[in-house]
Amino acid sequence: MHRPEQSGKELERRMEVYEAFARDVVRDHEWASAARDVTRILVPTDFSVCSMVALRQAEEMAQRFRATIVLLYVDQSLVESSELARTRRTAADDELLSLVTLLRSRGVAARSMVRSGVPADEIMAAAEAERADMIVMGTHGRTGLSHVLVGSVAETVVRHAPCPVLTIREAADEEFRPGIPRLRASQA
Repeated sequence: MHRPEQSGKELERRMEVYEAFARDVVRDHEWASAARDVTRILVPTDFSVCSMVALRQAEEMAQRFRATIVLLYVDQSLVESSELARTRRTAADDELLSLVTLLRSRGVAARSMVRSGVPADEIMAAAEAERADMIVMGTHGRTGLSHVLVGSVAETVVRHAPCPVLTIREAADEEFRPGIPRLRASQA
């Protein structure tokens, strides 16, 4: 059916809609292709609630894509030979082992590693060394002066990582979806 002449603005608007639709189709296709290529997911953790929420998201993705999760803990000890550093590292190793055991019991291939240094630098180095296809990490939501002075590990990783980064904000307890148990090392 032939329409009478359309105004320039109406044609412009229709073209914008078509272009937006085309971009969405391309983006969906690119995401589907990228998702097929996700075989290794790096999940940095400090064992906080926020990092456990991110781990739960990574677990769902790993199950969907049949990917391996590589858990990473970064020890920030200034003096690695101190008793406190050894105690903290032993505790981290135990916690990581519990999480890996739990993930494996749920059918997810998983392993862990501990690195020492500046968290953002070590996360990016681990992603490179492990050839991670994706990093899934929590954000702690620093704002104001604390963010300006200390910065954000997640923000630095997002800006400089060698692979895509999915950041997950901390959810309040009531925001956990019903039927999805919280991931806790103590469950292993």
